[in-house]
Amino acid sequence: MIADSRPSVRSELRSRTAQVHARLERIPLVQAILRGEASLSSYGRMLHAYRQYYARARFPLAAGYAELAGMGLHAPAHAPLGLIEDDLHALGEPLVPVDETPPMFTTAGAVGWVWVSEGSALGAILIDRSLDSLFTQQQRAGRRFFQAAPDHALRWRAVCESIEYYGRENRTRDAVVEGALHAFDGIERSLLRTRL
Repeated sequence: MIADSRPSVRSELRSRTAQVHARLERIPLVQAILRGEASLSSYGRMLHAYRQYYARARFPLAAGYAELAGMGLHAPAHAPLGLIEDDLHALGEPLVPVDETPPMFTTAGAVGWVWVSEGSALGAILIDRSLDSLFTQQQRAGRRFFQAAPDHALRWRAVCESIEYYGRENRTRDAVVEGALHAFDGIERSLLRTRL
């Protein structure tokens, strides 16, 4: 039997999305939040950007979670829109209309959107810590979207294992990576529309 010399699906996802991930970290709004130098108003704009992103991303995410559930993944989709809207309400921010047009995606590509969404929770931990300059450590109202879920480590492991199995074929693997790139592109466009 010939050993599979390809990198893992997870490592290929990381390497092929590294550039857009690095660009996200260089967006001025993101840098200000991570340095603890943003105002509540800037933080509110970041939440609006993520609300715009998830209003459209919910369609591929629902398809991606359903695809992985068919393989036995028992990690129901999170409801980020509800958390974001609760946080905006706590900040006194109005819920402005957002574009809810579903993006183009394939079923396998939707699995890549799930990888981005679940993996984003790791970066959210850094943002949550940075919000201590705007909130007290005990104050959760207004910052729940970026708070890590208690089961995140277990979920992340289960999602990665499922995606690894799912993307074992080259054609499926490429589609998963393309989906992840589209998801990151959606986040980047939403954040770039938001100014400090």
